[in-house]
Amino acid sequence: MQLWTGFWYYLGLITSYIFNLLFVRTKVFYEDETKENKIIRGKAIIISNHQNPLDGYVIAHKYWSRRIYYVIADFFKSKKQIIKPFIRVSGAVIVDRDNFSFDFFEEGKRLLSRGKLLLIFPEGRFSFAYEPIRFIYSYVALAIQSNTMIVPIASDSNYGLFNRVHIMVGKSIDLSVYGPFGSLTKDKLKEINEDIYRQFILLYYRLMKRKNNKYRNKYIFTYPQVGDIIRISMGTHYHYGIFVSCDEVIQFGLPLNQPDRDVVVNAATLDEFCSGKIPEVRSLTRKERRNRRKTEDIVEYARSCLGKIGYNVSANNCYHFANRVVFK
Repeated sequence: MQLWTGFWYYLGLITSYIFNLLFVRTKVFYEDETKENKIIRGKAIIISNHQNPLDGYVIAHKYWSRRIYYVIADFFKSKKQIIKPFIRVSGAVIVDRDNFSFDFFEEGKRLLSRGKLLLIFPEGRFSFAYEPIRFIYSYVALAIQSNTMIVPIASDSNYGLFNRVHIMVGKSIDLSVYGPFGSLTKDKLKEINEDIYRQFILLYYRLMKRKNNKYRNKYIFTYPQVGDIIRISMGTHYHYGIFVSCDEVIQFGLPLNQPDRDVVVNAATLDEFCSGKIPEVRSLTRKERRNRRKTEDIVEYARSCLGKIGYNVSANNCYHFANRVVFK
């Protein structure tokens, strides 16, 4: 049975190779410069954000030499008995949400005990938010109970004609220090999950920073339009924000940044943002304009970040925030 399902799994990868070259064109980055996890040896749980049905397919092509089993919800209801066999041969571990069954957990443990790769999307559903949403912690329990490393992979889900999907493979996360599993409370599992989520968000920000390195940084003195990136000189560096109106510039930091407090995404007036200085406006090339989000999406994305923390000077400062919001 395993040989037969493996045949269909790899047949699907081979026949979709041309599609991958033409319409996905995955570009892979690594958090670790030594390209840790370029090849995954032995068992591992891969976690990733999830915005598109093709997300699992992209990761399967990345690790084509290893068969990947992935956890999916059973959405097929009345057609369940007809479709389920076809889903299983593709490498799926099905979660029966209707009956709140935990069979998938035991099946995942069996696969990991055999040294397999298991892909889990811990958001628990398709996320149509601009950034990865909070994780459900069941994957943490599975990793600890099976003594398995976690490999995080962040994706920009940038599918479409003339687009390119970018992923970043993160450093392995070892949870063996938290064992044994029986001694862990539900609250402790949630705490571990929150820590992993914070690491994953930072990995996602690093991916977006790496992706946006290709853009030039040309600024001119002109009146800003809605959705423009603007900046002011702070002497040794620049401070960046998203212009919405004269009454609303969304920024990561000033003026609400105070000593001993978290740096927070906030809104200020243009006068408060500029502090008496003349702002410069980002000038975009034709290619950059094609990759710019719609103006209404830029405003919605920026406002959805209000109140967020997580400042990181190397991957999530005001400049990275502005690029991430404006460019797809």
